[in-house]
Amino acid sequence: MSGFVSDIVDRSLLRYEDSTNWTFSYYQDGKEHRVSTGTANQKVARRFAKGRLDEVSADRQGLKTLITPTAARVTVNQLLDAYLEDLKLREVKSLYKTERHMVVIREYFGPMRATSVTAEKVDMYITAKQKGGKSNGTINRGTTILATAFRLARERRRITEVPHIRKLSETNVRQGFFEQDQIDALIAALPDYLQDLTRFTYLCGWRKSEVVGLTWPMVNMAAETITIPTSKSGRPRTLDLDGEVLAIIKRREKAATFEHHGEPVVATHVFHRNGAPIGDFKKAWHTALVKAGLIHKEKVPGSTKVRIVHDVLFHDLRRTAARNLLAKGVRETVAMKITGHATRSMFDRYSIVSSDDVKNAMKAVTVGR
Repeated sequence: MSGFVSDIVDRSLLRYEDSTNWTFSYYQDGKEHRVSTGTANQKVARRFAKGRLDEVSADRQGLKTLITPTAARVTVNQLLDAYLEDLKLREVKSLYKTERHMVVIREYFGPMRATSVTAEKVDMYITAKQKGGKSNGTINRGTTILATAFRLARERRRITEVPHIRKLSETNVRQGFFEQDQIDALIAALPDYLQDLTRFTYLCGWRKSEVVGLTWPMVNMAAETITIPTSKSGRPRTLDLDGEVLAIIKRREKAATFEHHGEPVVATHVFHRNGAPIGDFKKAWHTALVKAGLIHKEKVPGSTKVRIVHDVLFHDLRRTAARNLLAKGVRETVAMKITGHATRSMFDRYSIVSSDDVKNAMKAVTVGR
């Protein structure tokens, strides 16, 4: 609303030069708000003002939430932008994962006013994604971001209400492992820049963000150690290099220096792609799974469509490393130090046995005679 105020009634009803309708000025939570009454009739405008004051009073008593004019204009995209800025300020690791899951949320909810997002609309989104073949876990990653963005906005008083966003059951949580023939086939199918990265993760069980973020200042070739200054637990972690892991790091040291436009360049990251940090490699990973035959097809429930299901995940490398370390007789406390698990309960989730382990154990079982 522009122009100068030409008429004032009781310091609450205002009329601007460029408008015939009355504007009502009121205070909520100590802040002035101005809203058009939608009428040029003063008596009707007064009734509007009285109704709005009743709503303000009900809001103060907790009987009904009153949405301010400012909150009514906020879009979901603005909430998501603010959430991303908050993550950056807090230097949250794996920010790219949040941004990736946020893409589908922006596509569906982004332009909407935050006040128009209801539990019913979120359920419609969930249903559409399920029909499209998305897993409950994937859907939950997106809706959790949406819910967190809303809660942050409410804490900062940008909006007044957070819609109820249901969380789906994830009873189909994957518990996969890589067997030796599978890891060999996968590495052969991967592009060069991902091969050593995958080998290292398979052996050490580090988190993807730690492997991708590994830089040469963290590596001490003289002492043959790697020290992560701040891991997920918040404490530094040191890995002693030996055997195949040491061979990988030495190979990466040679690959760190290369020519770019005729000039020698030294990569900052241990695992890199033409000198640049490796970002999201989901597409290359999935392509390699197809080439290695580590997929299967299944029908989408309630549809005639068929979808490709990847038999293994990158995260399964971490789970496999934990299992392999224990199988080789490494003490649990030492294995946890290598993989970076801070608590026993979390490590127990990764060190479960595979079906092959069970089969081998059953072969060794005999009935005494």
